[in-house]
Amino acid sequence: MLSVIITIIYFSSSVSAATPPSSLNNTTAKAATARNVTINNESTILANKGVALYKLGKYNESLVYLDKALSINPNDFHALIYKGQALDNLGNHTQAVALYNRTIVLADKALSINPKFVKALIDKGIALDILGNYTQAIIYYDKALAINPKFVDALDDKGTALDRLGNYTQAIIYYDKALAINPKFVDALDDKGLSLDKLGNYTQAIIYSDKALAINPNDINALDLKGRALDHSGNYTQAITYLDRALAINPKFVPALVEKGNALGDLGNYTQAIIYYNQALAINPNFAEALNGKRQSLAALNQTN
Repeated sequence: MLSVIITIIYFSSSVSAATPPSSLNNTTAKAATARNVTINNESTILANKGVALYKLGKYNESLVYLDKALSINPNDFHALIYKGQALDNLGNHTQAVALYNRTIVLADKALSINPKFVKALIDKGIALDILGNYTQAIIYYDKALAINPKFVDALDDKGTALDRLGNYTQAIIYYDKALAINPKFVDALDDKGLSLDKLGNYTQAIIYSDKALAINPNDINALDLKGRALDHSGNYTQAITYLDRALAINPKFVPALVEKGNALGDLGNYTQAIIYYNQALAINPNFAEALNGKRQSLAALNQTN
């Protein structure tokens, strides 16, 4: 996890007036370093908890810990990015964009000091990726990978950017590189499954969701992915079973609410489908798939009435 060190220098009261200047400087530097390490450890622990909650789809709970981390270290790139994504998923897009842009500014400052600062390269890439600048994001992921070709997060992030560009097959190449290094990297398993689903390879998508669920049965993204792939393969009722499992973990997980609406619509239960689309839109009014699904369900209802 990346955090810019906050420099706090203070003089220890235990240093005597007779202490030579060089000893005083060494003591002060050591005290400052210890203080910096403590600050970064505290913010990192809190940020990691916030990230874990985010990955469970628990956005409000995630924000509590991310805010605590940022109160200790306001320049923690990773906490800023995940706070932005949590706010985005809760419909606070304007606030989220401000945090992504702030991450880019902080990363640029860090890179002006050390152009090979891998974490800054990756976090800038992530911010650009989320803002829709996928090609620019890939440039920064490639810079990170030129320094460390086995950085699994960068490999997975590059795959995600390629997926968003519609290059699903190429995205899978990078997920596979990450999985060759760490076969239990759940994010890459989920992301590969999603790209396979988009390619229409629903059976393989389900296999990768199952691999992720074997590692973490509460992986909300894998449950949503399996529900999505089952729905796309025509197993609508079975899809709802997995989507309900995701929603049991987090009733406000927007992707699962939308996908359950899709599955209900595919079963012809348009009124029920609209209920789930409305629940998703109450959380994120701009969620395009929910808006489209609701529009289609209303049109279908009008045709049947």
